Amino acid sequence: MRRNLVLLLVAALSGPALAQLSGRWETQVTLFPGPWLDKAALTLTYTLGTWYVSSISTFTSLGYVAQEFTLGGWWGPIGISGGMSFNPSQTGSVTVEFPESCDPQTASHALAPPEYMWAWIKPQISFAGLEFSLEAEHWRYPYVPPKYWWNPNVPEYNWPCCQPTTPATSSYMRYTWLLAFGPVGVQARFEDCCYGILFKDFTFFLKDVGLCCDITYDAELYFTKEGFQYFKFTGENLLALCCGISFDVGIKFTMEGKEVTLNPKWKGFGEVCFQLFGDLVFVENQIVGLDVYGFRIYCKFGDCTAGEFIEAWDVDEVEAILGDIFENDENEVMRFTFCGQGCCGGFYKVSVNIFFSPSGGLFSLTRAKVETAVPVLANLVFTGSFSLPATGSPVLIVGGILTF
Repeated sequence: MRRNLVLLLVAALSGPALAQLSGRWETQVTLFPGPWLDKAALTLTYTLGTWYVSSISTFTSLGYVAQEFTLGGWWGPIGISGGMSFNPSQTGSVTVEFPESCDPQTASHALAPPEYMWAWIKPQISFAGLEFSLEAEHWRYPYVPPKYWWNPNVPEYNWPCCQPTTPATSSYMRYTWLLAFGPVGVQARFEDCCYGILFKDFTFFLKDVGLCCDITYDAELYFTKEGFQYFKFTGENLLALCCGISFDVGIKFTMEGKEVTLNPKWKGFGEVCFQLFGDLVFVENQIVGLDVYGFRIYCKFGDCTAGEFIEAWDVDEVEAILGDIFENDENEVMRFTFCGQGCCGGFYKVSVNIFFSPSGGLFSLTRAKVETAVPVLANLVFTGSFSLPATGSPVLIVGGILTF
């Protein structure tokens, strides 16, 4: 009995000594035009063995705008992770969008901080190649987590259900069930709009399936309650030629269109990727033409040295695939990225972006943008962004990332 008490006392005293408190302070300030605070985020993480708890506080020129808590850890093959977010001070009315089957399609809602926004928890098991998890998410109306936003930099209120009769107490729940063994996996999701749990979608996937001659492929088949949505196939080194030349091929077949990606690679030079964005035109179930939205050429010369060119004939369709890129009537961009050895064992990174539009000035140039990340101390990285438009005022943004 005495021995057990001694062991318990030793564990109680040594536990806090093994814990560690770390942090990260990231800030971004617009100096011109301005000045104003774009973003400042303070992250504090308390770690004890394989477990952690984090607090992320976010500030802008509007004040204290977001607060998030996360936790996670493993106990042998069993793990758990989760999080919870709050709106501490953001006020005003937002426009909430509902699915196409709903009437009305939009509604106005007044935020009433401080209030809870969303939470999630995900227990999982990983053992002998078998992975199983069940994630439960809860959203308070009208908030939607950023990972479901179309543009991660702009808050979106695309509520997955129709307009609730009692917005102040309405919520939404989503359940994600995942089972994978080796390269084979299935995922099923269910949702609850306060009227009972209903099926949402199902995905069957294969990842990194190896064939002969260094050929691997991924495949994904996706269904919703409305039926088939898409089939996606990606093959790496699927077409291997002589002299170190090979091709990666990607094909995505949906109900609305097709996307084909051809990625030629040459081991002696680097990696060159060509993507064509478009849609096949059907008339009475027959292919009669090809509607091309644009294309992308990407050349990778090293771990972080690359060049890229994007041409968009249909800007909305291209940005629906690649994300928010252009401003105003811009439809072309050239990008160059390179890096090198920096201070204190770190690496600097520089990205140069040159944009063009039909209404641009000399050579159709509209603006140039340079982004940098330069380590100045072992725990401090300076970040900067300078945008110089052909007409109008330049924009200078500076910031830093401090870890402790």
